[in-house]
Amino acid sequence: MDRNTILIVEDDRVNRTILKKILSAKYHICEAENGSDALFVLEQRATEISVVLLDLLMPIMDGYELIKRVRCNSRFAGVPLIVATDDAQREAEAEVLSLGANDFILKPYDPTIIRHRIANTIQLCETAAMLNVVQRDSLTGVYSKEHFYQTVNEILNRKPHRPYDMVCCDIENFKLVNDLFGTQTGDELLKYVAQVVVEALPEGSICGRMGGDVFALLVPHQEVYRDQWFAEVVWKLNRFSVDLNLVMRYGICSRVSPQVPVATLCDRANLAKQTIKGKYNAYYAYYNEELRERLLDEQSITANMNTALEQKQFKVYLQPKYHLQSGKISGAEALVRWEHPEKGLISPDKFIPLFEKNGFITSLDMYVWEEACRLLRRWLDAGERPVPISVNVSRADIYHPQLCTILTKLVENYRLHPKYLHLEITETAYTEHPVQIIETVQKLKDQGFVLEMDDFGTGYSSLNMLSELPIDVLKLDMRFVQYEEKRNSRSILSFIISLAKWLDLRVVAEGVETEEQVELLRSMSCDYVQGFYFAKPLLPEAFETVWHRSKDKANLNLYTTVGPGKKVTQQDATLLLMVDHGTEVGSELEAVLQQDYDVLRVSKEAVAKAYLKNTEISLVLLDVTQPNETTDAFLDEFAEQGRMSHIPVIVVTTEPVSKTMVPYEEKVSDYMVTPLRPVLIKKRVQNALVASRAKMLEQEQEVAHALEEMKKRAEIDALTGLLNRSEFENRVEHFLTRNKNSDGYFIILDMDNFKLVNDNYGHIKGDEVLRQTADTLRENFFEADMLSRLGGDEFVIFIPYEHNWQELEEKVSKLCSRLSLRVGEIDVSCSAGVCGTKEGNRDYQTLYKFADMALLMAKRSGKKQCKLFDEAMCIPSPQILENGSDWLLNQTSDAVFACDAETLEIVYINDTACELVGKTKEECMGKKCHDIMWQRGEACWRCPCISDCVNEFYHEDVVLTDGKTAVHLKAKMLMLQGRPVKVHYLQNAHPIETKTP
Repeated sequence: MDRNTILIVEDDRVNRTILKKILSAKYHICEAENGSDALFVLEQRATEISVVLLDLLMPIMDGYELIKRVRCNSRFAGVPLIVATDDAQREAEAEVLSLGANDFILKPYDPTIIRHRIANTIQLCETAAMLNVVQRDSLTGVYSKEHFYQTVNEILNRKPHRPYDMVCCDIENFKLVNDLFGTQTGDELLKYVAQVVVEALPEGSICGRMGGDVFALLVPHQEVYRDQWFAEVVWKLNRFSVDLNLVMRYGICSRVSPQVPVATLCDRANLAKQTIKGKYNAYYAYYNEELRERLLDEQSITANMNTALEQKQFKVYLQPKYHLQSGKISGAEALVRWEHPEKGLISPDKFIPLFEKNGFITSLDMYVWEEACRLLRRWLDAGERPVPISVNVSRADIYHPQLCTILTKLVENYRLHPKYLHLEITETAYTEHPVQIIETVQKLKDQGFVLEMDDFGTGYSSLNMLSELPIDVLKLDMRFVQYEEKRNSRSILSFIISLAKWLDLRVVAEGVETEEQVELLRSMSCDYVQGFYFAKPLLPEAFETVWHRSKDKANLNLYTTVGPGKKVTQQDATLLLMVDHGTEVGSELEAVLQQDYDVLRVSKEAVAKAYLKNTEISLVLLDVTQPNETTDAFLDEFAEQGRMSHIPVIVVTTEPVSKTMVPYEEKVSDYMVTPLRPVLIKKRVQNALVASRAKMLEQEQEVAHALEEMKKRAEIDALTGLLNRSEFENRVEHFLTRNKNSDGYFIILDMDNFKLVNDNYGHIKGDEVLRQTADTLRENFFEADMLSRLGGDEFVIFIPYEHNWQELEEKVSKLCSRLSLRVGEIDVSCSAGVCGTKEGNRDYQTLYKFADMALLMAKRSGKKQCKLFDEAMCIPSPQILENGSDWLLNQTSDAVFACDAETLEIVYINDTACELVGKTKEECMGKKCHDIMWQRGEACWRCPCISDCVNEFYHEDVVLTDGKTAVHLKAKMLMLQGRPVKVHYLQNAHPIETKTP
């Protein structure tokens, strides 16, 4: 395991030697004698340095100046700094912390404290790094998607007269690599692809990974792209050690414009790339006018947007925000919908992204702002005390030079206090030009507006930036909540909520949809929630009804008793347990920490143990300034309790640390040494809490990953990645039970001649066919549709919504054609049977039975057929055959004959089969089937294959002995009058087409 590197900056050689001796067993050490030398080391090795440990008083450049220089340099501003001070410099501690130091240690050095300080600082910074933007893709080393976009923008704007092309590429059928060889091999291939692509790029190009196996390239414009260049890349690609033919497909958007968003350029290149999927020897395609036609919808929206605004087709809806503990509505978010006179209600995801691109979003935002102010004014005039309304401030609005003036005049015109109009700015906006945006936001805050960071979690705000932003409310993106529910543990969400509270920010969780999410958020003391679980976006009149109703709700109990005579508000989940013996130090700690936390102060370890067993304790403070004989036993028992192992412990002691504490070094998170200072007390507690949460997060990620894998294995067919039979049946039954009035379709697909593939080319080839089939199904159905492989070559789909049968029949028929392929000399095709949920077909077994009946009828009609079940369908029973009835002749036009499984003598043949071979029944009965049907002197090679078909049919396309008639042969084993027979169906007989010379 790689060790972290620490840079020691100290002019005293003896002190450097002492520190090196203390730390070298666990860390790599590099040294500098003053601040100037330290800057030189950082210039050379900034990415390697985990912590800088520095003295304040040094020649040439002292520690104060070094801290300022480091924090002003973007290259290494994030490197944590720990300052070494002595008693004479104690007054400087608060100053160096304000300059940007992360922590400090005291001289003379105490090894235990130094190791803890450094370990906690590294862990804290690594935790912060989880939320920081990364420039490089962690797997391949090329630019990340966000940084690629940013860099492309910079290049195009810096060199507007130099033409560039946007190129997007991916590996055709990359998923096969993961399916056949595993994701580890897939990841190795992606790293190799990145290396090959980057090496082949012309000078002045850059490369980024967009996700999955998709890479984007910005290259100097090429008038002509040579096939040889792409072929060389493909040739190198196929040197990778997988037994597959790997092909790269490229889409090119030529002569890109800096006025077009980078994401749009990539979309255009990807559209071009999609046009050559599956085409042999077609390496690249250009974005052209034909592809441009796909943008007509956007043009239509653009053409109508001004008229829509003038005619007030845009309607403002309000989605309530609820105070989680009281259940009352405490605010609303203004959302816009487009009620088009011809197209009806247009969802915002259809026009908002386009308006953000073309700049019309500012006009729409101003319209919404005024509508919100009009509502607030109406409520005030009616004598209501209004709840605040949050409105969106887009990135384009922020750069408007008169934004502050516009908003201020707006609230003045409607005689409103700015606090009623909350301004939501997305997290991603802060990351683009943080200095300019922070300046604008600060002006708005100074005017009295309440600022909210919207969609937190979708961008990459660093913790440092979060602490600098002048915001009041943090809105967690819905994906945080949904992801947290799956993990079923306190992890990222808990960490973010705690962080927000340390920064005095209110927290709103949006997109809450289930009761489980509500309880999870309540347990973490989230302040406010909104989402479909509580209310959908409402027109103002409907919102007012819900709002007035919520006023009548009685407040929920805000307190939970956690001990005798002590109550802790659920609105603050951070509860500290302080164990002391009535000392002045304990009183001092309690006074400082009560400003930010709930503190339980006890004087006996036995009482502390009771609280730890029955209460959610976030941190323990153990005062040993007056040693007690029960302290050792308390720590021993505390450390052995698995449930408490995640709770950090801070020991308060005198200097130096008592030798009795050395055995408990691994059980103690940090130490406080008297005399204590308020700013440092808070710093110690905050660092320990964050480090503890980071450790829990890491552990829970491992558990969640393991649970996710177990769940996946239990629900997914390992070969195809579709649902397995059991999970599919459960989901269909669940849907039918909960949606008694909803209609849907049950589809069974069966692969014709698939068994021949396994028999002639092996199961590996057969598995490949099944995976290709699954991929085709995924491409042709929506995410809401349920797809499953029931077993063998049988697939099933459930469409959980009503569908026009003609359109569905056309879709399934086309799908059957797409699933037809040739494997060597074998033609594999697909047939389908469909059953709707109407008319009482409301349980899984009935749907399966009727769809299977329709499938059999489809197969009887020939290959690549699709049939919908109807009540007139009748499947003949094998028992009828045993009774000697001519049901085959009466109910089907198929040619049918049966032969004894052992003697191969024909025991039954219908008139249609006799006509095909040109013989009477008397001439056929009792004769060997291979003599009559195939004119062979011995049993044919297909006999053993049919003998294996007890539960499924054998399929083959054959030509009869006349050389002119082709039929589809279907055969299987049955019991006839107590003996096994082979029943043969000769279906879809037709003359062979001959070409005229």
